[in-house]
Amino acid sequence: MAQVRDALLVRVAEKRALLKKQEIVTAFGKVQPILDIHERICERLEGVIEQWDGDASSASEVSALIT
Repeated sequence: MAQVRDALLVRVAEKRALLKKQEIVTAFGKVQPILDIHERICERLEGVIEQWDGDASSASEVSALIT
């Protein structure tokens, strides 16, 4: 994603813009924080899955991750 953003910004600098700079910043500005959050959620879910014993109480562990 960063490569696409950077390529678009280069085009802006070269006066060959496909989008306005602000549109690029808006579209790509929150991508990395969102990916970071999803990676942390994935890591935590992997831990829950590894410990999963089929017990209904495990559902409360998953619920705690998403609330």
